[in-house]
Amino acid sequence: MGLFILEAQRVFQLEDAIYTLAHALLYHPHVANRPTGVHRHRKGEPPLRPWWILERPYSTFLDSVFEKLYTFWNHQATLCNYFLPKSLKPYAVDFSSVIDQVPAEFHHLEAYQWLRSFKETEYKAFNEFRGHVVHYGPFAARHSLKLSEQFTSEQERQHRLAFLNAPLLLRDMVLPGRESYYHLLRLLVAMDALYFPSQ
Repeated sequence: MGLFILEAQRVFQLEDAIYTLAHALLYHPHVANRPTGVHRHRKGEPPLRPWWILERPYSTFLDSVFEKLYTFWNHQATLCNYFLPKSLKPYAVDFSSVIDQVPAEFHHLEAYQWLRSFKETEYKAFNEFRGHVVHYGPFAARHSLKLSEQFTSEQERQHRLAFLNAPLLLRDMVLPGRESYYHLLRLLVAMDALYFPSQ
């Protein structure tokens, strides 16, 4: 994959993530204000499902934003991997692994220190949350939230809060996402100057 293609993909991926997140945020107040308790209907009549209709696209948009942001950082890692003296195998490339492989002579740079701190804090929290979405089923499957069900346990309450707070976490990741790319470019400029000096 060419560097120009990676560059274009990163720009469009972040824009797509912001666009998709905006849709999730539009649904958020309607999903957050969903009524609880038992909702009965007469035999033979279809159940009331307006809140499920709203929660389904909300869930779908959330899943999509998680994957778009994850891919965005993995493509940053792919770009950085080109510059490493001992590049990782393609199957081993991800954001955390590549940042860990940056040679020690660049560790004093502000760009590297920012990326390292980001990897160990915001990105780690994001990736742990993403893991629950990807590996334990999408939000739509895990949080269908039947209209006849009322939450009683603490675990159910925490699941509901995670479902509702996810857009806020993702919103707070967009700006660091853009900033991480700028720091990565500054790091790559330093690596390029050392490993590929102009004649």
